Amino acid sequence: MEIQVYYPTELIIKNHLGAGDTILKTEKIKSILKEYYNDENKVINIITERDNFYEIIREETSKEEWLEMLKVGGEIRWNYLNQLESFTNDACLVLSLYDNSKQYINAKITIDDWRYRRDIGKIPLKQVERLPFIYGHSFLDVLVKISNVMFVLSDERKTPIIPNEFRGELRCIKNDFDASFPHLRNIRNSWQHIEDRMRGKKIGERDIGGRLLVLSSFMNDELSYTVADGSVQSLLVSLSTLRKAEGYVQRIFNCLDWVESNR
Repeated sequence: MEIQVYYPTELIIKNHLGAGDTILKTEKIKSILKEYYNDENKVINIITERDNFYEIIREETSKEEWLEMLKVGGEIRWNYLNQLESFTNDACLVLSLYDNSKQYINAKITIDDWRYRRDIGKIPLKQVERLPFIYGHSFLDVLVKISNVMFVLSDERKTPIIPNEFRGELRCIKNDFDASFPHLRNIRNSWQHIEDRMRGKKIGERDIGGRLLVLSSFMNDELSYTVADGSVQSLLVSLSTLRKAEGYVQRIFNCLDWVESNR
């Protein structure tokens, strides 16, 4: 299948200081930057300013504080923000494959010969038709992964390493994400437990109560399922959904900011 459409990520990722040194821009670091550089958003020149910047930080903090800054910044950057970046790239990729698979099917099979076709190349037609369903569900799964990382970042019990000054904004971002995708987890649960939904059951073998049982339905790019409360909920598999989710990831990156280099 030739790829005609690709949606690259629009995330803006700042450059870290290099050599594994990632310093979170806490209020203390902002005040140091403002005092010495008259700019709390100062971008450090790797060649001419980095060593001097390190010396300034060491003068203003104890050795223990300095090491803790590096530890906290590094763990947040590499363990959490890297995962959000990776999942966002995955969302771009699977949406691209989703749209390409639809174009591929439509280009290979016209309305006139649809009922006569049995295969496309070596793949049976019925299998080719499943490609948008596979990529659509992958898109759903990636959005849930993004949601899961946001939840961990917003919960101080799960990420006590994050300074408290960022926690309120992280919770706000997570709440806004949930408000934009209120049925995301319920749809994913029905997909993950389709063996129960096909029997009209939810947790504890209880009846879901709905009259309409919808399982993996696609119409106008909406992936729909009957969820545990008996209602039918949908996720729009589209570029607008991708960019909306990506916007919340960008807010996480902007919130958990670090001192940026110029390279």
